[in-house]
Amino acid sequence: MKRVDNGVPRRDRLDLNCDAETMIRSVMLAVEHLGADPLLTDAIVLLGQARNKVADFVERCDVCDGARRVKSSSPDKDKAFMVPCPRCVL
Repeated sequence: MKRVDNGVPRRDRLDLNCDAETMIRSVMLAVEHLGADPLLTDAIVLLGQARNKVADFVERCDVCDGARRVKSSSPDKDKAFMVPCPRCVL
């Protein structure tokens, strides 16, 4: 699990989640709104496992180390800026 600012895992920072992680989270919230039932609890557990698998995939990138952005040269040679990682854009 990749950690970013202050030791917080990347997967727990909603601003760093990829679209797939965000969509799974939205589905989890929709299922939770259906009410309480053992079948729905099982569905939430499975969706949580799916979200973690997607996070594992995103975080294994050796180009950006899970941050989904890499440093790139600026036309101004003394500056660098962050651009989307070409391997992690989902």
